[in-house]
Amino acid sequence: MDRRWLSAAAIGPLLLAAGAARAETVIGDARTTPVATATAASGAPDDLRISSAGSVKPTGGTAVTLNSDHKVTIEGEVAITDASDATALLVEGGRRGDVALSGALRVDESYTATDADSDGDLDGAFATGARRYGVRTTGAEAFHGSIVQTAGSITVEGNDSAGILTQSAVDGSIRAGGSISVLGDRSYGLRTEGTVGGDVVTRGG
Repeated sequence: MDRRWLSAAAIGPLLLAAGAARAETVIGDARTTPVATATAASGAPDDLRISSAGSVKPTGGTAVTLNSDHKVTIEGEVAITDASDATALLVEGGRRGDVALSGALRVDESYTATDADSDGDLDGAFATGARRYGVRTTGAEAFHGSIVQTAGSITVEGNDSAGILTQSAVDGSIRAGGSISVLGDRSYGLRTEGTVGGDVVTRGG
């Protein structure tokens, strides 16, 4: 009896610990200021999920940052418009975590090329801003995790830009299963400058 009672009593703390490990901070409203995993839980680090009802839309800089050993899940919208040197999701090298994308990442501009001379062709530059990224990893150390887009979209308008750019090594995989649309000179849909330990797969439109 006693032994069974002690075993049952020991299960409670284990279940509580497991529940705590799965905790995450959820953004389910509209935000206009940047967010980061290092301060997600009222100033403390935590997994961060932007639900389908949530959005993060600052005016420039970086909208979402993975800068602690946590996971980022984006089901809603992350967007920056009309700002150069802008990133929807920045992942710091040296961190452990994962990125799960099924929502919309958009770093674009209000500029649209026009047919000024009425010859049937658009005139002027494809884009006027530059250095815009949907997802970007940086740092001398590798990111210990995977970047997986199962659905949704990444839209980037800008020169010298990319839908997904890994400048640090990535130990895990990079899988693009949604759509990636990039408009601009010297820009890429998916570009890896560092090594990738897992597979690199593009299956979106």
